[in-house]
Amino acid sequence: MIRTLFVEDEYFVRQGFVYSLPWEKFGIQIIGEADNGESALEFLRDHEVDLLITDLTMPVKSGLELLHEA
Repeated sequence: MIRTLFVEDEYFVRQGFVYSLPWEKFGIQIIGEADNGESALEFLRDHEVDLLITDLTMPVKSGLELLHEA
């Protein structure tokens, strides 16, 4: 399974992506969600992730800043 972190600041968009697709059918397991880049970095400090799916425009820390620091 590909361990995946999904980062999106808009709650309903995030929930829509996480729960409306059959991720496990494609070998993907959503192991975490974050609502901004800073929260995602905190998650990454404690969890090993194979795939990071992120929005680019978010408050606190953008997706581009997140990718740079990750």
